[in-house]
Amino acid sequence: MIWHHDDGHGWLAVQTATVANAGVLDRVSHCSFERYGTLYLEEDCDAPRFLRAIGHDGRGLEEIHHRGDAPCRTYRRFNA
Repeated sequence: MIWHHDDGHGWLAVQTATVANAGVLDRVSHCSFERYGTLYLEEDCDAPRFLRAIGHDGRGLEEIHHRGDAPCRTYRRFNA
């Protein structure tokens, strides 16, 4: 799991299967993105919901700050 941030927002990159196994795939919003089996869970609702489901506090995860827009902004919006 990797946090991706740009100057405007952030997303947690997680394999789609991992989100499904956590039982929250059906609750991921259209504010998250997906590409090649990875979900980019938006930081306000979707990522915290997933982290709660797996009992993780979100600390200690790798973080990448992108200059300009994060690439995931161009990926397909998630549509459950």
